[in-house]
Amino acid sequence: MSRPPLGVVTLLLAPLLGACSAPPTAPPAYTESGDGLPGPKIWSEAVIPFDANGDRLIDLLFVNANGWRRPGDMGAPSTDPLAPTLLINRSEEHGAPRFSDETSAFFPKDLLIHGKNAAVCDVDGDGHNDIAFAVAFGAQQRLLMWDPDTKRFVDGTERLPKLILNSNGVGWGDLDDDGDPDLVWVDSGPRSDRAPGGKARMLLNDGTGRFTEASEERFPAIEKISGQNAEVVDIDGDLDLDVIVDGKSPVTQLYINDGHANFRLDTTSIPEGERGCRTYDVDWADLDGDGDLDGVFMNFVGPQRRKLANVVLANRLTETGVLSFELVKDAFVGRNLEDENDFALVDADDDGDLDVVVAVLTSPPCEEKLFINQGDIKPGFLVELEAAFPIRHDGSLDITMVDVDGDGRYDAVTAQGESSRREDFRNRLYLATGPTDTTPPAISRVTSREGPARPGKPVPIRAWIQDATVDDGNTFVTAHLHWTITDANGETRGTSPMAHVGGCIHRAVLPPATAGATFVYRVTARDPYGNKSASADRTLAVR
Repeated sequence: MSRPPLGVVTLLLAPLLGACSAPPTAPPAYTESGDGLPGPKIWSEAVIPFDANGDRLIDLLFVNANGWRRPGDMGAPSTDPLAPTLLINRSEEHGAPRFSDETSAFFPKDLLIHGKNAAVCDVDGDGHNDIAFAVAFGAQQRLLMWDPDTKRFVDGTERLPKLILNSNGVGWGDLDDDGDPDLVWVDSGPRSDRAPGGKARMLLNDGTGRFTEASEERFPAIEKISGQNAEVVDIDGDLDLDVIVDGKSPVTQLYINDGHANFRLDTTSIPEGERGCRTYDVDWADLDGDGDLDGVFMNFVGPQRRKLANVVLANRLTETGVLSFELVKDAFVGRNLEDENDFALVDADDDGDLDVVVAVLTSPPCEEKLFINQGDIKPGFLVELEAAFPIRHDGSLDITMVDVDGDGRYDAVTAQGESSRREDFRNRLYLATGPTDTTPPAISRVTSREGPARPGKPVPIRAWIQDATVDDGNTFVTAHLHWTITDANGETRGTSPMAHVGGCIHRAVLPPATAGATFVYRVTARDPYGNKSASADRTLAVR
């Protein structure tokens, strides 16, 4: 069991002393639903869960390509660009999950790309998500906007500047604290795995979903060979969003935000993996309950990969007050490094800490793997739960954890591509068994101003909230800011919804107040199953 974050007050009552203990719960496991998901059997690079049509059910977006370094390589059936696939969740309440391929009903017919990933967020503030695509092989990056009149996505790429990249990833988050999402694309350069590489690009949103590229002074990017991901997270605990660019070259780039989208490049704080390997992927979340972000680090070094192992980067910010990482080389117990391609983090056993799910590409027997977190980061703290997934001879490039059937368990969805030699590229859904989610979200940090607020000025408040699944910035938590103003006229109370602004950060604004007023405020969070938590009260004077 992980340590509870400081300052968090859970609203669930502990069992009374002397009450009967609960019956034992079966360990987590995953059973395939059917024989693959609907949709074309093509090379899929990524899967993103989100509500595409506003019916409050989770749909699935698959991003597709033909090729790894270049179109048509690695056994791709052709060099042709591909349409993304959108599976709409048509499940009935309390029924088995049922998805329908409705790509043509929701996407432009001419949307053909070598897509590698996507960022799903509401860029124009209309209350509905839009989609930014990372496109490979020297192409314009793409943006789709939701059209409320036609109830479908339309091409909004003209809202972007000219952005011809070989991109494997795009990340999103409110980088300048103005309440709207900004975008960061990685670029691998002219050749995906060779010098000189490419520079990540930051695009700032004007609030209406139109973007301008930030200057080099604001975002001093340097070349990265085979850039893979743009992770937008609060790595240094100051409640603004930083940018981490990883990928298949040794140095992981960290861009530290000053809170207003002015970044400082740091190439030394995040260590290299074991024996100076090339980084494939790093996923960031609080693994030990101390309120800072640790890294699950995937090694990659070509033909020598089997001499290496995946590792964990333990963040020592909470213990020391300084951002620093300890590389825990022998964190995993069980099969480690089998040509894996993605991590997803989920509290599979409902004990309050995040476990690690691993998508496997080609190493036999090729099933996905689940490592159970023992609570404290140390050697051997991630222990493989054998036979958690059925054996499938497919090539998984991506995995996400999402409850598709509403039973309180996070299911697994995999995207297949590249090296699936024995079966076609069949994307799959694995339904979770075992315990349901009864653990409330953890509110580990809330904005705490040292000085007073200015009269007549709104005050942005941010909170970092982690729940039972963390994967590429997705969150299924709803949060609210509750406040009381005391001034010459007495007390006024209010509640504001907190928008998710990326990287598990939620944001709302305290209203303007007059000089001499005092705010008392707190944050509450709720997951889809009614598990709730609340922060401690904070006080803010207005002078």
